[in-house]
Amino acid sequence: SVYTDGSSGFRRGLPGGWAWVLLMADTPIRCGYGGDPSTSNNRMELTAAINGMRAALETSTQEWIQLISDSMYVLDIARGHSNPVANLDLADALRQIFVTHGGDCRLSTRWVRGHSGDPWNERVDRLAKMGKRSVSDER
Repeated sequence: SVYTDGSSGFRRGLPGGWAWVLLMADTPIRCGYGGDPSTSNNRMELTAAINGMRAALETSTQEWIQLISDSMYVLDIARGHSNPVANLDLADALRQIFVTHGGDCRLSTRWVRGHSGDPWNERVDRLAKMGKRSVSDER
């Protein structure tokens, strides 16, 4: 499974961060994070999901990969239940991962409530904030 999260200000154009943690048998094996000096929260959520899923597909030998996020926006795009009007570049990239690799392995999604004490969701939240700080310091 891969947990993902994005972090940004309430207004578009502020610094943001994204992060993912890849787990195998409930053990973290890889993680990644980064930031953008001028972005939106939804772009960071999508970036986290894309990078996390790419890492999972590169790394995993499992037949099942689950994308876990606190963003229904991201999960609905991954499932093909949404036709977004913004962030089309990232939305298309995430949806394409699920369309292209859905035959190679079983891809699924799961929503987790943000800031509810789930240890891996809390971990990616902290990493996403680190990514945001890394680009905020550059401003």
